[in-house]
Amino acid sequence: MPPGMDDKISLEEKQPEQPQKPVRHKLTAVEARKTYGIRTAVTLALWCWFAYDAWVNKDPEMQKHKAFNTVGAVVLIFFLLYFVAMFISAALTVSREQKQQSGK
Repeated sequence: MPPGMDDKISLEEKQPEQPQKPVRHKLTAVEARKTYGIRTAVTLALWCWFAYDAWVNKDPEMQKHKAFNTVGAVVLIFFLLYFVAMFISAALTVSREQKQQSGK
């Protein structure tokens, strides 16, 4: 071995290994459509529940929680809009891919 090679090997061995970042799986268009479709449905159901209790329900017992339900409905509408936009985008991508495959 050439002189100094032992030093390089020992330096490499002494350095601690850096923890690797986990690799994030990128969703395919079909997986994204399914994922955001489910998230849209669940968020819509929760939004309907919060909105009903906040603005429609006249039960005096539920009026104690009106502020909570109103804030919940407002927050959920933003999540719902995001999930709907992502679902539509994924659905259009799947449709475009299917047209390209059938056109070949």
